[in-house]
Amino acid sequence: MSLSTKDSNRLERVRYFPRQLMTAEDMRAEQDYFVERLRRHNRLLHGWGIICGLQVLPDATADQPWRVEVCPGSACAATGDEIHVPREVWFDLARPPETDGDCVPCPCPPGPPLGTSTAGLTTYYLAIRYLCRPARPVRTGHVNCGCGDEGCETSRWRDDFELALLTELPVPYDETSLEAERTWLEDFKYSLQNKTNLLGLRTRPCSPSSVGPWVILASVRGDLSKPPTGNGSPSDNLAAFLKEDLRRPLPCVQDLLCFHLAI
Repeated sequence: MSLSTKDSNRLERVRYFPRQLMTAEDMRAEQDYFVERLRRHNRLLHGWGIICGLQVLPDATADQPWRVEVCPGSACAATGDEIHVPREVWFDLARPPETDGDCVPCPCPPGPPLGTSTAGLTTYYLAIRYLCRPARPVRTGHVNCGCGDEGCETSRWRDDFELALLTELPVPYDETSLEAERTWLEDFKYSLQNKTNLLGLRTRPCSPSSVGPWVILASVRGDLSKPPTGNGSPSDNLAAFLKEDLRRPLPCVQDLLCFHLAI
């Protein structure tokens, strides 16, 4: 008995034939097919982590003592989504920045407002995820329904990103996911040391034990309700609280080849 597409989670693409009536649903199915194929390719063939850039630099001022600069760069989430930051972005760890109506690339975090943070030292995680935003509204040409509203639809999907300040480690940074990865790496290392070719090597599980959209860029431990203490400039004081202990790189093929030649 054959399984339906819904039951088997198989992807579908449009099969074209002469005099076919095409609808918006058909067009969405065509787009969804290639988007999901690319996500699966990224997730299973390349993995997840920071591809390049996305360094977090202290850029504090007297008015914004917790402001950081996120450098341009790219990353791939465990969901397979590509995240691209085309230019530098400034992010206030203690106060969510104002957003404009067009929602151009700008961080929109659910972070604590300045002065209302929990007192005492707390660990936060500055993270980024892929976001798909509707853009370019156009009139649809529909006849006015009589309620005074003009027909309008957004005509594009825009690849975007969102920065957020998290208070807990998300998946796949949780201990269960990390332990599963450590176990596989140990098994693979043992298998590689006892084989002279690729036959019989242990393989990675087909999919991660848990996936999440967030990629962590830096961690900060401090009391966001007051400026960071120190004897230097605002940026120097903030630098003492920023850490890159959770940054996970995504090595390219060239990186792996250089590592192989080095050993």
